[in-house]
Amino acid sequence: VRSRGLGDVYKRQVWGDEPPFYSLTAAEALLFSARTAGTRLYNKEGLLKPLGLEEDGPPAGRLSGLEKAKLALAVALAAEPVALLADDPLAGADAGLRQPLLDLLPQLLGSSCCLYLENG
Repeated sequence: VRSRGLGDVYKRQVWGDEPPFYSLTAAEALLFSARTAGTRLYNKEGLLKPLGLEEDGPPAGRLSGLEKAKLALAVALAAEPVALLADDPLAGADAGLRQPLLDLLPQLLGSSCCLYLENG
């Protein structure tokens, strides 16, 4: 998927529960994703700050479930995909937390397009 310029983030995708990712901070996770995709990360703060994540915050393995979902979204966008495939990545978040994040997506996507699937 990523070799074709597509980003992906899925329901219950947990970024930070597997080695070596659990020891990475949010900023390190973004750099890792960008380098893996062969892109440079120009706007680290622009992806983290709106999502309420800190560059030098705790390692991914110590984030809450919602914070891990936000990080998974930021990591997918760090590679500057042409399109993002999002299969209900915020599943389980209550509406009060979910809607502000959905409202933020267009700003985070920039010129990328997004197919966002949500289950009931």
